[in-house]
Amino acid sequence: MHRLAILACLLLCAPLHAQDQRTLLRQGMRLENEGKIEEAITVYEPLLARYARNTSVLYRLASAYQKVGRFQDAVSLLQKRLARATNDITAISRLSDVYFTAGNAEEADRQIERMLSVSPQQGTYTSVGQRYERRNQDQKAIRVYRRGRQVLENPELFSRELGQIYERAENYPAAVGEYIILARQKPQYVSLVESKLQNIAGQTSDRRPLFELLLRNVKAAFRDNRGTRLFVTYAIAAGFAHDALQELLLLSPDAPIEGSLLRIGRETLESGDASDAIQAFQQLASRTENSALIAQARSGLAQALERSGSTTLALQVYKTVVNGPGNSNVLAECLYRMGRLHWRLRHVAVTISTLKSFSNFDDRSPWRTRATDLLADIYLATDRPDEAAKTYRTNIRENTGKEAALPSTYRLSRLLTIQGEYSAAQKALRSILKGATASYVYNDAIELAAAINAGLDEDATGLDAYARALMAEHRGDLLTSASAALDGIDLSRDRTLDTTRLRFGVSRLVEAKAWSQIEEVCEAVPAEATSVVSWTRLHLGISLERQGRIPEARDIYEGILVDFPDALDADRARERLIDLKSPSEENEAG
Repeated sequence: MHRLAILACLLLCAPLHAQDQRTLLRQGMRLENEGKIEEAITVYEPLLARYARNTSVLYRLASAYQKVGRFQDAVSLLQKRLARATNDITAISRLSDVYFTAGNAEEADRQIERMLSVSPQQGTYTSVGQRYERRNQDQKAIRVYRRGRQVLENPELFSRELGQIYERAENYPAAVGEYIILARQKPQYVSLVESKLQNIAGQTSDRRPLFELLLRNVKAAFRDNRGTRLFVTYAIAAGFAHDALQELLLLSPDAPIEGSLLRIGRETLESGDASDAIQAFQQLASRTENSALIAQARSGLAQALERSGSTTLALQVYKTVVNGPGNSNVLAECLYRMGRLHWRLRHVAVTISTLKSFSNFDDRSPWRTRATDLLADIYLATDRPDEAAKTYRTNIRENTGKEAALPSTYRLSRLLTIQGEYSAAQKALRSILKGATASYVYNDAIELAAAINAGLDEDATGLDAYARALMAEHRGDLLTSASAALDGIDLSRDRTLDTTRLRFGVSRLVEAKAWSQIEEVCEAVPAEATSVVSWTRLHLGISLERQGRIPEARDIYEGILVDFPDALDADRARERLIDLKSPSEENEAG
């Protein structure tokens, strides 16, 4: 403090160059930023005394006074400035802040009115409105924004600010109305408004009025695809995709709704509503002359027809896309889906012919990779293992060094396991486990490698049974696969391969919905098989539940919570108990 006193004396006694003034101002600001407000004041005061017209120093000193509670000093300082410069907006603004901090809200508002009178500009209204928002005075902010619209004679100003205030207040109709204005006024904010509408759809319980509000906006300006885009975004988020589709189809034929039809078609296809997807894609294909868009519409239509069970029509549409113009990725997807559908219908020769035609595609699209793996799976399922291995290796070669090669490598390792070539299978699995943790097959590769290693070390017979189970699974014979996996297991040894075979076999029985067999297997698991007891108890409960024996299932689940409270299976058991609560129990819990 002694040093600062000397500094103050020098300031009063000696003239300073401009550079020296800036240096001292920065010193005061540094002290202020460090929280040494009183010390900063001892720098600012003498500096301002020498240079009264230096507004930077004046504003810094007024701010420092405000921070230490010397409100009257801050007011006096700013009023002196306004006596010389009546219309200094910065001084008026700072004076309002001082009054507000001092608890004099009435005088703070009076200074704000002065600001708006002196500078009735959009920026001033924005600044004042945001000031009120920061003070959690949203109603005052609303009045300022509305007044700005009137004064500036522009009813679309401040739509973003008003929309956000109304959204915070859960006045969703008003918020949506403002967001519509924002999207119309500033196209760059359409994505932001879409996210706002999605959030509102998730928050409000009364969604229909907002749907109608957005629909009226579409009808009033049906050629503005931004309004349609917002309408569809909200409708999908609110669960009104079907209603939105019907309303769009009632618009004028020249309404630009092609993008919205594509979006609704994809959304309803994803959600499983095939009938709406079919209608959306059919309408899109008939309304556009864009060949790429037509191909996308027909691709979606074929998928929707397939999901609805109209497989013959689906195949016809897939074929139309494959033989027509369009984006190569869309054509490749349709070719793959057409081949997969033929396989599902067990048109084996046609499936193989369709998938082999991918060799005509020059690109290495993900659909080609998936088609090649499917072709290899089909070869394996139809007792052509050598061709299967060759085809898997084709995929691995074409995707060398890429993650796309890993699923094929895993499939090849399974095939080698099925053929009893365990060393070759281990080698293939090591190439996956060297660090490809991002791949979805990584965990499967770990399990298969562990089973092979355990089998070679402990149980060659069990490993051969596991290989037979894999083969039966490839052929789609789940019950035979489960039988092979479970044949001869001895869980009293609690060995890795036995527990792996148990999990594999029971999982195949779950796929086959063989609940009574699952019950029989799980009940036979001895208590000393510690690594799988909680897992088998859980599946026993599930099998009893699926057989309608709910009280027994609940007893099993409750026992898991008691005996294995820290196991992951306890979490599943807890979920099942919640789902099985009776209405009276739910009322009691409420």
